[in-house]
Amino acid sequence: MGITASAVAIGALALSAIGTGMSVYGQIQQGEQQKKMADYQAAVGEQNAKISDRAAQDAEERGRVAEQQQRLKTSQTIGTQRSALASSGVQVDSGSALDVVSDSSMLGEMDALTVRQNAEREAYQYKVQAYSSRTQSGMSTLAGKNAASNAAWGAGSTLIGGLGSVAMTGAKLNSLGAFGSGTTTFSGSNKVSSGLTDNQILNGWGGKSVSGLSITRR
Repeated sequence: MGITASAVAIGALALSAIGTGMSVYGQIQQGEQQKKMADYQAAVGEQNAKISDRAAQDAEERGRVAEQQQRLKTSQTIGTQRSALASSGVQVDSGSALDVVSDSSMLGEMDALTVRQNAEREAYQYKVQAYSSRTQSGMSTLAGKNAASNAAWGAGSTLIGGLGSVAMTGAKLNSLGAFGSGTTTFSGSNKVSSGLTDNQILNGWGGKSVSGLSITRR
């Protein structure tokens, strides 16, 4: 069974088109994989931020409880002091006794404020971690979108370039008569129908060389 030159030319164009399609598909797939990875990293970042948020809230709550406990402890201490002074017959609302009670109250309040500040400092550190995680998450999301967009643009460029190359190759083959009529017989049993001259066939057409063939025109 003979193979026509037009069939060979069409096959070459088809292979070129398939190659372009595979390149386009590969670029799109690569972009999708990069986006999936970026989305995963963004999700991890957001989860870490939520963990830090909860840790900050816990630190603030523990601080409030500890502050209340410290004030309660101070009140108990003052109460014990007043009872001791009163049992000794000392006037607790004046003089040195009042100074002792006032000092205890002041020191107790300072301790309570220190507890609050420590809790706020701990909570602030967790809030900074949450902010950092969310920032990284946003950057990952943006990177994923950019990867998908770049892949789409790259695939489109490859498709346009590939189709242009196929069209130029087809035009070149057509100008050489690859899609014309006429029959050229190669030595052996294969026949190729074309409008090509013997020199075009032997010297190569469409960028493909043909050698070691004898030609008989019909």
